[in-house]
Amino acid sequence: MQAISQSIHQLNLSMKSLSYYVPEGRKSNQEVIDDFLAYAGGDLSKQEQEDIMYGLNRKFRFLETYARSCIIEETGDSSISMSVKVAKEAIQRANLQVSQIDLLLFTGVVNPFREPTYSNMIANQLGLEGKEYYDINDTCNGFMKAIDVASMYIATKRAQNVLVVTCESPAEMLNEIKGNIHISTVQEADQFMTLFLGGTGAAAVVVSENDGHKVLQSYSESRSSKDWDLSIIALPAVKLPEERGRQNHILVQSDGMRTASKIIEKMPTFVSDYLEKENVDTQSIDYVFSHQIGRNTTYAVLKKLGLDVEHRLPVNKFDQMGNLACANIPVSLGIAMEQNLLQQGNSILLLSSSCGLNIAAMRMLW
Repeated sequence: MQAISQSIHQLNLSMKSLSYYVPEGRKSNQEVIDDFLAYAGGDLSKQEQEDIMYGLNRKFRFLETYARSCIIEETGDSSISMSVKVAKEAIQRANLQVSQIDLLLFTGVVNPFREPTYSNMIANQLGLEGKEYYDINDTCNGFMKAIDVASMYIATKRAQNVLVVTCESPAEMLNEIKGNIHISTVQEADQFMTLFLGGTGAAAVVVSENDGHKVLQSYSESRSSKDWDLSIIALPAVKLPEERGRQNHILVQSDGMRTASKIIEKMPTFVSDYLEKENVDTQSIDYVFSHQIGRNTTYAVLKKLGLDVEHRLPVNKFDQMGNLACANIPVSLGIAMEQNLLQQGNSILLLSSSCGLNIAAMRMLW
């Protein structure tokens, strides 16, 4: 296998606490398709809409996804309230006061705010004054990158306790773009499904200097901008460097098959090289927690690595929650903790990717 250029950063952190929240609402595949056609299918004939329903149902069966987590309106949940909820719980579980948080990092992909930052609003709700806070945008790799950034603050003594918050709330974006996405052919439908595939959820962790428990050991990433157009979410009238997609009032398009094939092609070599450089035997990895864009994609990567999917992937909620983007990994870890699946000393591998195409991995010793 050809080596992939990558950087490796030593983290030397402990995860002091973790909190996650996934709303109880669920949308079935048919409800997702109905929403999509209501938002984007107005220019299509009845036959074309039926063809789209057939094609998307086949796609969902292939991906083995049956529902998406979503907000129940009566609960009053929002991207802000969910973020604040998990942030407060993470601070409490770390046995800290808000005043002891030195840095707040927020990351997410499908949320409605651009100004002010989410971290600004969360800090206001927490009463976190006089400290640093800002957002990180690394699309679906945002959570992993935020941990990497936190390690630099802690290593240089600029921060002692860092709070990382992530939230995904696609419905809040969909509500704002209704009627602004237009497809004119059946072939375009698959490209414009991005926001409709996303699930809703939030998570937060507090990380501090390594104390020997739940240790985040190292982080590796490989970045390439050659495939920048794999997935695009753009505001109206954005001028793209090249005409790689038909411009809508709002551009939301994704080439899911191409993205999956790139990950399956690159991730196993990248991970193998990373573990070799860290002197870690692949078979010594007890569990893998992965950013999930489809069950088959995740399984294909693990099988290429020679890892038994049934035993190495303890939590896979893509089938009932959909793609939780930045929140995928911490939510899965939270579920595994609740189910008492993780034992002290377990060697854990976290895998992530983001369109670009960027791929990342992190080692953790429970």
